[in-house]
Amino acid sequence: MTSTVGQFAASCDGCHDEHDFKLTLGFDHQRDSQFPLTGIHKREACESCHQPQQDAETHADAFPSPEHQTFARFNGVLHESCSNCHQDLHRGTFGDQCANCHSTRGWQYTFSTAKAVLLHDKTDFPLAGAHRQVACKACHTSGDNDKLINDEIEHARCDDCHADAHFEQLTSLPEGRDPADCGDCHDANSFLPTTYEAARHQETAYALKGAHRVVACNLCHSTSARLKDRDTAPKNLLPTSQPPRKSLRSYARLKWSGPLQRCETCHRDHHNEQFADVTDGCTACHTTTSFTDVDF
Repeated sequence: MTSTVGQFAASCDGCHDEHDFKLTLGFDHQRDSQFPLTGIHKREACESCHQPQQDAETHADAFPSPEHQTFARFNGVLHESCSNCHQDLHRGTFGDQCANCHSTRGWQYTFSTAKAVLLHDKTDFPLAGAHRQVACKACHTSGDNDKLINDEIEHARCDDCHADAHFEQLTSLPEGRDPADCGDCHDANSFLPTTYEAARHQETAYALKGAHRVVACNLCHSTSARLKDRDTAPKNLLPTSQPPRKSLRSYARLKWSGPLQRCETCHRDHHNEQFADVTDGCTACHTTTSFTDVDF
């Protein structure tokens, strides 16, 4: 008895017997097919690939009457490329050779992180510095669920992914300077140490003079309790449009409410307001060279 839909030239008893038609006793997918099963393909149900087709050749009134009007498609199942069966979640970004990164062990397993990084370097966002150590899913999964995302990830500015570590203290910068351009003071290797050098301070609204030039940065830019109170994010996470990342917050004070030209904005009045009426304030008698260098 031969197949009614003509997929096989061999007789049915090459795979089946009269005791149980559904048991394919004589067929070995690894030996007898052009697509040996590996990895999780071994666990897939046959009908996942061999989907039922409507039998248009056998008449419904044929004798003996057909058991079913459908049959499983075995011949002509395309399998040269992964995309024959699977949707390309990368939408052609990395070509059609899925095996360059993935194996049949599971799509989430790549052959090596190093190879994935090299492939990423071919995109419009080459990974640099600490970005090369970040887990893929930190950027390529949705913040709401584990859905994979590959394109339309905003990455032109640091704040597309990272929260403002300085709590909007740098939103007002001189003309032409973008507060979101963290590269002004940081690089991709690490948030710390900062690349902001003392010479750059001279470009600010408060150029350092005299003894101020040798004062440690954190003595003026000390930790602000007010900024700490504003930090409502979980201590180990950052709220971003993408999945949470390790928290990198700075509580250093970078903005002052008082005038920087007035010494008392930073310094305590050692004379207990005896000279509060002096127009020039402290500078009427003192210089930035030394507090004890009195010009009186």
